[in-house]
Amino acid sequence: MTIKKKISIGILSLVCAVMLLFAGEIFWMASSGNLMPVMEQNIGKTSTELRAYSPGLLSVFFTSIKAVSALLLSISVGILILIYGPFRKQRKWASIVIYALLFVWLIPAILIYSSQPNAPWMLWVALLVLVVISLVLEILESKKVV
Repeated sequence: MTIKKKISIGILSLVCAVMLLFAGEIFWMASSGNLMPVMEQNIGKTSTELRAYSPGLLSVFFTSIKAVSALLLSISVGILILIYGPFRKQRKWASIVIYALLFVWLIPAILIYSSQPNAPWMLWVALLVLVVISLVLEILESKKVV
């Protein structure tokens, strides 16, 4: 395995680890029964105010938040399995699947978060930049450019 491949695997592993941490944090906050502080700032109401207004309203929020965080968790685990399996064995299809999944997830996340005040959109931009760097390393390795 070349240095470029090892760097690429390290970068993709880091991106997936951050995605796993983010998904875990979101799921934990939704399970606690309180909205994330960013969400409270964006809608201008606290969890307590929303619960007093309509007890079932937060249940709708939390169900969708848990579903999205579970999706992010499963995508991250799936990508990690691909990275340490077929991707390390130089399977071209694994590379295509990994980068497609990451771009399909990260670009909409950036668009959604960038439209919200106080949202962590810079984190998603940094992850996207890391994925692009990894992709460039993959392309350079496949072309055998020094």
